[in-house]
Amino acid sequence: MACYVSGRGTPVKMKRIAVGSIFIECNHFGGRSADMDTFRRGELHQGEAVLDLETGTVGGMLKETRGHDVEILPTLVASGCPSGPITEECYSILKNDLLKRLADAMPLDGVLLALHGAAAAENVGDLEGDLLGAIRKLVGDSVPIVATLDLHAHVTPEMVRFADVLLAWETYPHADAFNTGVRGARALMDILGGKLNPAMVMAKVSVLVGAIHGQT
Repeated sequence: MACYVSGRGTPVKMKRIAVGSIFIECNHFGGRSADMDTFRRGELHQGEAVLDLETGTVGGMLKETRGHDVEILPTLVASGCPSGPITEECYSILKNDLLKRLADAMPLDGVLLALHGAAAAENVGDLEGDLLGAIRKLVGDSVPIVATLDLHAHVTPEMVRFADVLLAWETYPHADAFNTGVRGARALMDILGGKLNPAMVMAKVSVLVGAIHGQT
């Protein structure tokens, strides 16, 4: 449905928000490559099956968006255990699937993504930056994109450029994935409601931190 009727009988257009995720942590220096079986062993939900998720970051996103006048457009949720880089074929399959579902769902008012921030493919070093760039090209500059990240994310200029908001998990051990999904959804709703006009800038400090007794 595209609209609802308020208590006063005034038609109000519902916001169309796409929700999706490609989530994995990769070691650039080695390890077994991740393929489609890696995600099948973890989580792989497509289309309407995404709406059944109740836990994790996507679960938080869904719970929060359902509290607003929103039409949720589910796309793809793929999550795998840490590994070496994703194979070129696997990333192509997941990326194209997500982009096709986004294209089929258009026009969109916003995009919510649960990403890791330290994913890589054999042919793409910065998977999140590449994916966000492709989504931005598809939906245009006026559609806000809000993405959540893992605490271990390697934030890149491309990620900052193509997303409107990046929010990371804040606890270690990771106990706030669901709440971060809620925060991401609230940020997007605030943008759409005119309450938030985000601006991002990135600055990296030239510091090397020793790993001995190190904590995340």
